[in-house]
Amino acid sequence: MNQIGMGTFGFLSIIVFIIQFAKEILLIFLMYKGIKVLNIYINKNRSQKKDDAKEINKRNLENEEEKRIQ
Repeated sequence: MNQIGMGTFGFLSIIVFIIQFAKEILLIFLMYKGIKVLNIYINKNRSQKKDDAKEINKRNLENEEEKRIQ
């Protein structure tokens, strides 16, 4: 009876180890994907802010030219 209990305990220990290992691999994979998405978002916003700044500069220059003409 004692051997059967130890065999079951060993089997469950192996299963728990495999599940925990798979969980860690999944966690690393999700972190990697999250970082990739975050980089895309940051780069998109950075380029959009540059475009917005250029547009604001153009408007300011146009306003200054209009004031000079008047």
